[in-house]
Amino acid sequence: MGGAFALSATRDEPPETGPGTVEPTTTPGQETTEPMATELLYTDDFSHYDSGVFNMELTNPGYRTLSIAFESADPVPGLRIGAEVTETAGEGSHYLGVSCVHLTPDITRSAIAFGIDSRAQSFELIREGNASSAQLEQAVRSEIRRPPGTNLIRAECVDLDNGATRLSLFVNGRLLTATMATSIGGFNQAALVVSASTGGAAGYFDDVVVYSLGN
Repeated sequence: MGGAFALSATRDEPPETGPGTVEPTTTPGQETTEPMATELLYTDDFSHYDSGVFNMELTNPGYRTLSIAFESADPVPGLRIGAEVTETAGEGSHYLGVSCVHLTPDITRSAIAFGIDSRAQSFELIREGNASSAQLEQAVRSEIRRPPGTNLIRAECVDLDNGATRLSLFVNGRLLTATMATSIGGFNQAALVVSASTGGAAGYFDDVVVYSLGN
């Protein structure tokens, strides 16, 4: 069982979305594999909650991110974040998921969010800053289970020596996307996220794990 949670940032309005740059590197749809040795940084099955799960909810359009117990002054080159996500409410454009975060001492926040909209069976990759965001990729995939089904998310962010970051999203044991983006300088936080540009969204998180990854 893991440690405490701390609210890291909340915005009443969804961030402005602009273009992003990514480069596909592999063909999605393959079985999940373990690509490299990892170190466990954090785990929580929420058994210390009466419900046994952790609930995140937006009743109005907005964006919320909740940093989990892994926080480090020295960024690691890569993170793997796993979580079980069950969407319980969602209207319009929305997603629930996880993010790899780089937070500087002056609270400048950069992050890569991996979100799924279970009702639409779609996923998004989003590059986030303090006050803006850029969608890197969005697609519909049948591997994503509709409510009330639970989806197992595995997101990987790995900084490479060439100044790029390799991003991979697995859902229910299948690779949905593997892309490249510009590095944000390593990662010293992991977070749970919920976003809704219209209406609201809510869901349960369970069995969260965070590993460090090398490059």
